[in-house]
Amino acid sequence: GLEGYRWLKAAAVQIMALPPDMVEAAAERFPPAVFWHMPRDSWTAGIVGNNVDTLKRAGRTVVELLCEPMAIGDDFFHQRMDEVDQGTSQGMVETLRHHGLLDDAGLLTQDPRMSGWRAALQRNVSRIASGEIGLAADRSGVSELLNAAFAQHEFCDAHADAALDFLLRHALAPPRADTPAG
Repeated sequence: GLEGYRWLKAAAVQIMALPPDMVEAAAERFPPAVFWHMPRDSWTAGIVGNNVDTLKRAGRTVVELLCEPMAIGDDFFHQRMDEVDQGTSQGMVETLRHHGLLDDAGLLTQDPRMSGWRAALQRNVSRIASGEIGLAADRSGVSELLNAAFAQHEFCDAHADAALDFLLRHALAPPRADTPAG
């Protein structure tokens, strides 16, 4: 439960939901919360929806932020990774397009955790073939960016300013009536 966390002035829950029974039991004293998730992960999104509804019914302050799939344009990797220059980024995107891994809008057509993007990039992008830019699953920048772009189950920076503003607004607010004295 939340017994040990009653001092929290606000909470951010990203990627996941909280156990519905825990939220139900603590709803009356739950801190203001921002739930930040990817709706493409329908199982998690359903539980997050339950969490949000439960807290709203209890009169708690709650915000839901959605991380949607991102289009991958020619400068996608260059803008997000220092080690990827513009030309390499463009070559990576062209390779993904050529192999049917991007649709006409630049969205990934398959979950990168299961698609053949690594082999395609290793065969066609020299800085990747040489090992200069790594592709290790869940460790490399390229892997993490593709996971975030697919928006199935990953941390994202979309709405980061809104989430931080929410947390700061509540962190700087006067103590809540249900917060125990120091």
